[in-house]
Amino acid sequence: MTLKNYFELFDLPTQYRIDTKILESAYLSLQQQVHPDRFAQATDTDRRVSLQWASFANEAYQNLRYPLKRAIHLLNLHGYDAKTPSSTSLDKEFLVQQMQWRELLEEASLAGDEAQLLRLQKEVGDTEGLYIERIARLLDDARDFDLANIAVQELMFIDKFKSEIADAIDQLVI
Repeated sequence: MTLKNYFELFDLPTQYRIDTKILESAYLSLQQQVHPDRFAQATDTDRRVSLQWASFANEAYQNLRYPLKRAIHLLNLHGYDAKTPSSTSLDKEFLVQQMQWRELLEEASLAGDEAQLLRLQKEVGDTEGLYIERIARLLDDARDFDLANIAVQELMFIDKFKSEIADAIDQLVI
């Protein structure tokens, strides 16, 4: 199995903006064709190949379904490793914003202030939406992979931080 481009697997254009309904339909169609249950009576080799294709289809679907993972995959296709910090430094304003958010999270968590945590969660979620729009413009319109790589690294922080906020809210409920 040499196919590495998840977009090709589902016959989608290799771009950030995709129709997720078409992705889901293509995924379900492919799963019907390669699902291991269809090969229960087949040879060991055919069952193994079916399992590999089904596994690859799941991996591809999960990577294209989520905006951050989709951006990372696109960058990988263009020779970037978004998961490895680039030599280019992140935007200073973004770094200041990170510190401010971390302080707010710590203060709200220590105080058990669920309302403040929810406000922070909304602010970070809104910022995430802006980053997703920015990444779409950088990848699809400007084709500026250097700036997109930096934006994706910042979005990875936002994604991780959203999880930390959710964990802090969950801790209050417990």
